[in-house]
Amino acid sequence: RLLTVTGVQTCALPILLLIPAIAGGLIVREIRFGYDTVQLGRTLSAEDGIPLDTVERDEFGRVDRAAADIEWQRRKAIVEQSPDDWRAWFLLAVAYDNARDRKQARAAARHAIELFKQR
Repeated sequence: RLLTVTGVQTCALPILLLIPAIAGGLIVREIRFGYDTVQLGRTLSAEDGIPLDTVERDEFGRVDRAAADIEWQRRKAIVEQSPDDWRAWFLLAVAYDNARDRKQARAAARHAIELFKQR
C-alpha cells in the first residue's frame, strides 16, 4: 500500500520532481544551441563576409523552393569536399533550413558547433 502526501502517491513524487528538471535541461540546451549558432554566424560574417542566405525569395519573403534545393545540393557538395570545416557545415545548415528540413538543419548546425569548438 502506498502512502499519500497531500493526495499524491509517494511513488509518483520522484517522477513529479524529475519532470521539471528534464524540462529545465531541455530549455537550457535550446538556449545554448541558439547562442552557439549566433556565435557561428557572427564569426563567419566577421571572417570573410560569406553571405549566409543567398536563396531567391518571392515578394512575401518566402524562399523559392527550387532555388533552395539547388543551394542545398551545392552546399552538400562543399561539405563532402571539406567534411571537417565548420563553415561548410554551418552553411549547409542554412541551406537545409531554407529547404524547410528543420531536423537536418539542426543536425548540421550541431555538427558545425562541435567542429567550431574543436578548432
